[in-house]
Amino acid sequence: MAVPITDTDGDVLGALSVAGPTYRLQNVDRETRIADLLLDISNELELNVSYSRF
Repeated sequence: MAVPITDTDGDVLGALSVAGPTYRLQNVDRETRIADLLLDISNELELNVSYSRF
């Protein structure tokens, strides 16, 4: 699973991913939880990038 990290213009700055053996990622609840965590973290990073002073 992976999600992009973008800036306010939609340009891709990087990505976050989680990898593992398929037998550990076959659980739907675990897959949903990991996907939600990745999206939450990517949103937080995008906000930090958008509103940081550099």
